[in-house]
Amino acid sequence: MKKIVIVGVSILSLLTFSACSNNDKPDSKPEEVSKKDLEKLKVNENEMDPNEDLQGYVYFSGKFIGKGLVAIEDEDGNDIEVSKLDSDGNFNLKVNGTLKKQSLKIRAGSKKVKVTVLPLDKDFEEKKKAEAEKNKLIGEQVRQTQEENRIKKEAEDKLAAEAKAEDDRIKKEAEDKRIAEEERLKKEAEDKRIAEEQAKEAIANLPTEYKSALNKAYAYSEKMAMSKMGLYDQLTSEYGEKFSPEAAQYAIDNVKADWNANALTKARNYQDSMSMSPEAIRDQLTSEYGEKFTPEEADYAIQNLN
Repeated sequence: MKKIVIVGVSILSLLTFSACSNNDKPDSKPEEVSKKDLEKLKVNENEMDPNEDLQGYVYFSGKFIGKGLVAIEDEDGNDIEVSKLDSDGNFNLKVNGTLKKQSLKIRAGSKKVKVTVLPLDKDFEEKKKAEAEKNKLIGEQVRQTQEENRIKKEAEDKLAAEAKAEDDRIKKEAEDKRIAEEERLKKEAEDKRIAEEQAKEAIANLPTEYKSALNKAYAYSEKMAMSKMGLYDQLTSEYGEKFSPEAAQYAIDNVKADWNANALTKARNYQDSMSMSPEAIRDQLTSEYGEKFTPEEADYAIQNLN
């Protein structure tokens, strides 16, 4: 009897432990259902037209929350295009258009979304070809316009460069002239300074006779309006100043006299005091026994008589 009781208690204990074990084990099926519920597939457009913009194909885009690839299936369940997800779960699937309507499915994980691709127009290829020709013509026109603009710009740039070069040449020429003129004036001033210094030095070392002859030359020129040759004769004459030929020559070479003005003064004196004719005055001015002016100086005097 004790044996029966012990066996019964053992069996009851095993049944109780088994029941407890079954209650503690989690159910895997609810977890699997929860994971599928977390997957979300969104397609931006469910129907697309491959005739738009004459592309001949469409792109289905969307977003998938889940793991794995995204594919688009044809009516027979075959994959047409497969796409990877980017880091944000976005995808793009390309489908070429056909002459018949396509009913497709986008598949991602356990989710599927029906999409439709409208059929191509019967004259799609002709339209596409015509559009290609149109675009080609537009492209040629654009290239032609670009070439014309390039040639025009080159011509304008060339003219601008030539104008700039001419302007630079004129500026350089003016600058060169300015520099040359500055150098000329600088040299002229320097030469004048040197000449004045030399003249001062020469005067300082000049013999007294030379200085006296020069002073007499100034007096005769200013007071008596004598000619150069008349002045020389007066300075060397034994009846005049009796200077040496060298002193007299120095004097007439260095006296600052206007011989034309002296000739005109003499001519007016002859005209006013003796009422002589212009030709008679000319003869008197140029005569070796008269005033001894040069023919050019006499001509100046006659031409400027009142």
